[in-house]
Amino acid sequence: MGTHRRSNGTAERRRLEWNPYWDEYFVVLMVNQVNKGKKRESGFSKDAWRSMVIKFNRKFNQTLHKQHLKHRYQYLKREYKIVKTLLDQTGFAWDERRKIVTAKTEAWDCYLSEHPEAKLYRTRGLPLMGELGIIFGNSTADNQQNHHGEKMEEAPRVRRALQPPVIFTDDDVATLDSESDESSCSREDMNALDQGNKRKFEILSPSHCDKKARKMDKLMVEALQEMADSLRFRTSRTVGPSSKQELKNCIEELQAMKDLDDQLFGKACKMLKDEKNAVIFMTLKGHHRLLWVNEMCVAL
Repeated sequence: MGTHRRSNGTAERRRLEWNPYWDEYFVVLMVNQVNKGKKRESGFSKDAWRSMVIKFNRKFNQTLHKQHLKHRYQYLKREYKIVKTLLDQTGFAWDERRKIVTAKTEAWDCYLSEHPEAKLYRTRGLPLMGELGIIFGNSTADNQQNHHGEKMEEAPRVRRALQPPVIFTDDDVATLDSESDESSCSREDMNALDQGNKRKFEILSPSHCDKKARKMDKLMVEALQEMADSLRFRTSRTVGPSSKQELKNCIEELQAMKDLDDQLFGKACKMLKDEKNAVIFMTLKGHHRLLWVNEMCVAL
């Protein structure tokens, strides 16, 4: 009988999909704990993890355990280390406005031949690089710039999301900590979190960009962010079939676009497999969509 129950549990394993909106909030929680002095070289304290689990579950109406967040913590740490290592190489620089790594084609080709794990970051940005620097101990990488006046390889504009969703099952948390996560957070903790969230971008705002260009870019990014976040949040709990339907909708919209040759169409189909790109594509309309597709496909 126990075997039967176990097999049913295996068949009904809950699938958990991390989305960009979750990532952003989790990063805010971690930065807040760092600012409170609750992270050491070995990692966050038990109290810090307990607080983050409670707040995260309350925010998104989930039932995640500490090990779920720890798993994502290690994932984000790996992302940060890859980009930080890239920026330590000669010829590589950080574009603060677009939140991407820039380098000449020759430099990319040479480095990627020995470090294929960094290939994604040739075209993908890391919008929360500054916050990840605070969490993992070195935020100076974000301020690196190229002062040689050399033309860098073209790269796509900033996308708000960190990376594609990662799906976990209950098997990934078989060794969950036995601590109780049912204790409630104080009102003071919640207020501190809200204040930290409001200061999030003020603390890490770029200081070397042209003021006018930065202002226009900020307005554009914020407008797209609000629309994209809204769409992502409504679909944050859907996996599998809904993702396929979303891609199908994108392809149908793509086929209806004019001034799109076959080569560009093929590149766009490949680009839209990325969930964050699909969200932005469906949000934009008219000539703005065409301009964005052209720019994104240049780097492919």
